[in-house]
Amino acid sequence: LPWARSWCRAPKLELISKTFINNGYDATQRAYVLTCKDTEKPSALEFALNASEDSPAVNPAFVIKGWGRVGVCVKVNGQTKHRGRDLRFGHCHGLESSDLIVWLKVRSAKPVKISLSPVTD
Repeated sequence: LPWARSWCRAPKLELISKTFINNGYDATQRAYVLTCKDTEKPSALEFALNASEDSPAVNPAFVIKGWGRVGVCVKVNGQTKHRGRDLRFGHCHGLESSDLIVWLKVRSAKPVKISLSPVTD
């Protein structure tokens, strides 16, 4: 039930970073969509998912348009997450830009602070 509720009543995403645009939750992708204002030159992205009992955060996904081909360092509530079972990410390359797609194994009925920082390999 919490999983279905997280899709039907997705928690609000409160953007902290000013260099991104919050395009909201896209139910067709079951993902939050954000856009980098400075395409292909991302800066750190910080936001909060305002999860609650009525709108829980369960394994959220994020599409960051225009992120570019650089990697990412992900922190959830200040703790660094490592790529594996709890964090998956990849890039979707298009003609005009490359997008970053991030999936997190998170289950919370309380607000969650998430930060994504660009990392060059």
